[in-house]
Amino acid sequence: MLHFRKIAAWEIPAQELAQVWREWFEEEPWCEFWRCPRANAKMDFGSTGRYEEYGDGTCPVCHATLAPYWSEERVADYYRMITEKPGFFAIGGFDGDRIVAWSWGYDVQSVSELSDLPSGGLYVDHVGVLKDYRGYNSFLTFQEGHRIGEENGVEYYVTRTHQKADVVKGVMQGAGYEFLRRSPSEGDREFWIRRQAA
Repeated sequence: MLHFRKIAAWEIPAQELAQVWREWFEEEPWCEFWRCPRANAKMDFGSTGRYEEYGDGTCPVCHATLAPYWSEERVADYYRMITEKPGFFAIGGFDGDRIVAWSWGYDVQSVSELSDLPSGGLYVDHVGVLKDYRGYNSFLTFQEGHRIGEENGVEYYVTRTHQKADVVKGVMQGAGYEFLRRSPSEGDREFWIRRQAA
């Protein structure tokens, strides 16, 4: 059984974070494999210029050479950016002294598409679990994140997922989330909200 606690940003091992990140986001339905460096700049983590197929290795629009969407460096850039968000909050799941799961979020009002929501909310940006610990521990990481967050004053939670991520949506429903709205900036994503403890 894992034990959980609030952690500092540096406690998540960068190499394992990148590995878990790529394993997850290169799977269906995300399929985040390639990006055009002209249409999708270094610090742009949206869907513009993102491709599932490598084809001839060039962007079908501008013919620039495609780059991996989630290189280890790009995952590190994303994580560094997230840790600077107001209200950054992370939890870790430990097997002994080894961190094998994590979840993080930040102030919901930092997300422009959610700025109409009241203060006191946490935007759950990511839940990650090492491959050998997935399954029950994935759900437990989600649940423990809520418990620890509420102990630290979080009043409600919002997260975002792919419209076709039925397994993820099932887990969210089991944790007390409900559909909030579609993302106006990325047509294949939608927001879900947990208004109070389930």
